Amino acid sequence: MSRLEDLCLAGASREEIIEAQSDEIESLRQQLAALKSELKTIGNAIDDPRTDLTMTMSEIIIEQKQQLAAAQARIDALMLEYCPDEMTKEQLVEWAKHQQIVVDTGGMMK
Repeated sequence: MSRLEDLCLAGASREEIIEAQSDEIESLRQQLAALKSELKTIGNAIDDPRTDLTMTMSEIIIEQKQQLAAAQARIDALMLEYCPDEMTKEQLVEWAKHQQIVVDTGGMMK
């Protein structure tokens, strides 16, 4: 359970919840920066003709891109919920691209 969930269950104040959410957003931003740095390093290695790339390296790159996208999606969702006015136009466009229409099936999951 996350710190935010703990605070909500404990009946924390709005300020405490916002602070916890801000901390989580900052943590995710740091993780995103680290992933971007790793991805840049991998990208530089790909561009280096001395680098012997294998299928394993390709799999690592794909995994890193997926982690980066997941972290950015989590940041965008948190920002949309807690500080939508601070979102950039690019973030809103990216978030909107990944929304799906949900059709009510009368309570039945399909």
